[in-house]
Formats: sequence, structure tokens, C-alpha cells
Amino acid sequence: MKVEDEEFEDFVDRVDEVEKTIKALLDGKIDVDSMDKKEQEIKRKQQETEEKKKKKQEEQRKLAKRMERNQERKKWGFAGRWCPRCKKDEYKILEDVYGPDESAWPAEVPSTCFSTQCKDVEPPVLLLSPEERRNELQNKVEELKQERVKKALARDRWNKWKSTQKYKRAGVEWEECYERWDKWLPSDDEEVCWVAACYG
Repeated sequence: MKVEDEEFEDFVDRVDEVEKTIKALLDGKIDVDSMDKKEQEIKRKQQETEEKKKKKQEEQRKLAKRMERNQERKKWGFAGRWCPRCKKDEYKILEDVYGPDESAWPAEVPSTCFSTQCKDVEPPVLLLSPEERRNELQNKVEELKQERVKKALARDRWNKWKSTQKYKRAGVEWEECYERWDKWLPSDDEEVCWVAACYG
């Protein structure tokens, strides 16, 4: 709405200006040289407004791209291709290397990581495509789910075993009193001596 209102006001101003100029020419108040100057001024103003419109459109396009990347980052944690070594997406790498101004970025991004941490690594680190990175993240999620289930089962087994400890089990009194236990079971040393005596 605001842009249309500004355009309409500009149009009305130009119509008023043309009307005044025509009246002044008819009355002989303005000469042709001053008309040429006014015409040049009008053309200059039109060019300025067109340049402003182009700048606004470019800024809106860049803002839309940034918002799209930020939404993708919020959803997946990265935008575009991903470097598995330095743990950055290609746009973060571009910002680090070339700065935040997108006009300074190269038109085509290489398929290998060019960040300051990875550029000297041999062999070059390949950037993962978004699909490969998403698959990698999904696999990690599945592994974490399985690990969580295993931990829950182990915790449940531990709790069950711990709950049985409050009851007296058969033979517990023998475990606590080793002298009585030794009366019923011979020691290992005696068994070794007996085996040595029989077979020795």
C-alpha cells in the first residue's frame, strides 16, 4: 500500500508540474533553455526513483533469501551444503571467508570446503549435499533412540534387581558368615591337595 501511495503522489506531482509548465509557456514566462533544464531534472528524478525501487527490490530479495536460510537452519541446523570437518554450512563459510555482504560472494561455490580450517587439508573435504546431511542426521536420531531404549531396559532391570535385595534370599546367611560356610564346603586348597594325592 505504501509503495502505491508514493507512486500515485509522484504521478500527481508530475502532472501538476507539466500543467504549470504549459501555462508558463503559453504566458511567455519561461524560455526554452529553462525547459530543457527542467526536463533534465525530471529525468534525473525518475532515474533516482527507479534506482531506489531496484535497490528496495534487491534488498527484499536478499532479506527473503536470508529468512529462508534461517528457517532451514532452525529446522535442520544448517542451510545448503555441509562441511563435516569444520561443522559449518556453505553460507556460514561464505560469511566467514568473504564477509556478510552477499554481493562479494562468488557466483558459484566450489564442491569442496574452502573455509580457513579446511582449505589446506589434503585430500580436500567434500561438502555434503542437503539430502546426505539430512540422512546422516536421521541416522543419528535413530541411533540415539535405540540407545535410549537400551538404557531404559537396563535401568528397569537394575530397579527390579534392586527391589529384590530387600527380601532375604535362601543362603544369604551363609554368605555373611564364612566360618559356617566353610564347614559345609571344603576349601579349594584341600581339594587341590586331595587331587595331588590321588593322581600325583
